[in-house]
Amino acid sequence: MLLASVTMLGANAYNVNQYNQWVKISTEELMRRGQDYLQNKGWADSAMVCYSIVADRAQHNGLDSKEMYHIARALNNIGYIYVAYYYDYQKAYENVKRSMELSRQYGFNNNLAYVYMNMASILDSRNRLVSDETLSTEVLDNTRLAFDVAVKSGEWNVAVTSIYNMLDMIHDKGEAELIAPDLARFKGLQLSDSVEMWQCTRMFCQATEAFFAGQYATALEYYNQMEAKAQEVTTN
Repeated sequence: MLLASVTMLGANAYNVNQYNQWVKISTEELMRRGQDYLQNKGWADSAMVCYSIVADRAQHNGLDSKEMYHIARALNNIGYIYVAYYYDYQKAYENVKRSMELSRQYGFNNNLAYVYMNMASILDSRNRLVSDETLSTEVLDNTRLAFDVAVKSGEWNVAVTSIYNMLDMIHDKGEAELIAPDLARFKGLQLSDSVEMWQCTRMFCQATEAFFAGQYATALEYYNQMEAKAQEVTTN
């Protein structure tokens, strides 16, 4: 399952004096640096420092909605780092759950779309690790919520990736009817090719439907087209 992208400084020693300097940096700048460290440099530890400082500001009184939005995003990104880099599913779950609560409370639907998808990925990773199917329904439910909220808030990368993940899940389960309403809604969307996973996911949808209908030659043709298109995709 694909994780939603987010949204100790490199190899240098990180001490108390450095931390005391960083806690004075604005929330917006910490979020910008965190994203740069994680997505451009691959420095998960440095990103974690930035996001953790922001998340700790939730303890302050009198924060406005903009500040709370950054805190909700930071918590979600911390959860992403815990599951994608440290494989600590419990801490990932706790941080994403807190981000979910704040996003619901303040109506941060664009962040909530990422939260639901990350929550689904955390639960799915946990299930695969322990071969436990007890939370599989919860994984699908969170992925469906991610798709629904993403469509409503215009977070198209999340919407498309959520459908991709649902298609991946039903291949494992062999129960295409579970997501038939979601696929119908997805096929009704008219998205730009600037949404990176759009074309690949459309082909995945067509291939899956053909496969479950027993149209194996057609399914193979779509899978081959999907494979070729995937060479252009940079999404994790």
